[in-house]
Amino acid sequence: MAIEFIDRPPHGWFLVGVEKKNSRNWDWCAYMIDTDPEVVSGRPHWLNRAVGRCWVSIPGKHRNRDGAMTALQDMLATRH
Repeated sequence: MAIEFIDRPPHGWFLVGVEKKNSRNWDWCAYMIDTDPEVVSGRPHWLNRAVGRCWVSIPGKHRNRDGAMTALQDMLATRH
């Protein structure tokens, strides 16, 4: 299953982490999945449903992970 790269976070998805797009710039993206991470880590081995995942671009230039996370949280808050 290929991972999608999108511009807006899907409704109801869960944030796993925030990473730089490239090592030398200030562009960041968020890794998101469609299932609660706690459910995924505790799911039985016989459950064969693939977890949907995607990378979401975080707009703007951010010097550090905290700045990128704040911008992502603002983006998520404006959706509701």
